[in-house]
Amino acid sequence: MSGLVTHLRIRQVELATRTGLAAAHDRAPDPVRRLIYVSTHVGDSSEPATGWGECSALNTVGYTHESVDTVWATLTGSDPRPLSTQPMAAAGVRMALADHRLRLAGVSLSEQLGTQGRSAVAGAVVGLGPTAERRHEVEQLVADGFRHIKLKIDASTTAADIASIVAGLPGVDWHVDANGSLHSDNLPMLIGLSELGVSAIEQPFAPREHELATQLVAATAGAVIADEGAVTATDIEQLADRKTATAVAVKPPRAGGIDHAVALAQTAARCGLAVSIGGMVESGLGRHSLAALAAHPEITAGDLSPAGRWLAEDPFTDLTVVDGRIAAPTGIGIAGDPDLELLEWCTRRVEVIALDALDWG
Repeated sequence: MSGLVTHLRIRQVELATRTGLAAAHDRAPDPVRRLIYVSTHVGDSSEPATGWGECSALNTVGYTHESVDTVWATLTGSDPRPLSTQPMAAAGVRMALADHRLRLAGVSLSEQLGTQGRSAVAGAVVGLGPTAERRHEVEQLVADGFRHIKLKIDASTTAADIASIVAGLPGVDWHVDANGSLHSDNLPMLIGLSELGVSAIEQPFAPREHELATQLVAATAGAVIADEGAVTATDIEQLADRKTATAVAVKPPRAGGIDHAVALAQTAARCGLAVSIGGMVESGLGRHSLAALAAHPEITAGDLSPAGRWLAEDPFTDLTVVDGRIAAPTGIGIAGDPDLELLEWCTRRVEVIALDALDWG
């Protein structure tokens, strides 16, 4: 393989889910996970792909201003926008180009990041739902070797609910995540969570609720992690200055790609904040990139689990949990080649664009 990338193939797929998108932010499950894959091509666009990238924007706008449809419109030119304003679209392209370069060099992403030979604790997210069902899911996760579990919570969640879920399961690092849905009435409950063994509270309040976040940081023994409030380096610096968080969640797709995520992690470390790695319900391709990054020295925790937790079909090889940990992948590139037959089966639309047609802003 040689030469420069001239074309990108933009492919939108629909992958059947197992239990809906419980790791996302809604109670209602979705029967399919829509994703966009980007492949690189040298010379004639009909030539085989030489690199693969994944854009893991969610099915609909909400968590961010991007979705599968907005990314498709951006990349295919039907609604062109500068990629500097569309980080998730940019992340998919950057991943494909990075995979191309890594394959040319014959090295893995973990080698490039300096994480080869390292591993990260396997972490899982448990979505909102009835307490008994969540307890059952948690018991299965613990039996499967997961030792870092994050429970989604909202304003209706009580301390008793959490106690029922975590009781009698030692050796687990418990986090909760409210996605900014809580208010001042929930502050006493949050402060008491450390007594139940919860070590971290992620984005309890809306990003601009600085006073409430500061009160929680001062009153709780656990970590307070900013997620939606920690999108840029400036956000992270302000969080540290205001003492509204003690850690940040870094998500490579939202950051604009792996390199950008590493830069955010380094900014957080410089500001004295811990870093948790986060995902966006990726397929095996995106999960491989997360696994390489999660073992980085700047990362202290994360929600790193195989894509098979939510996907019933996946054209890319999945991650494997061994003794409660996931090793940084060692294969050349990021995640290898997909199952092309399955990929074609799941594909709903395809367009080919010239690389130089993209507006990077």
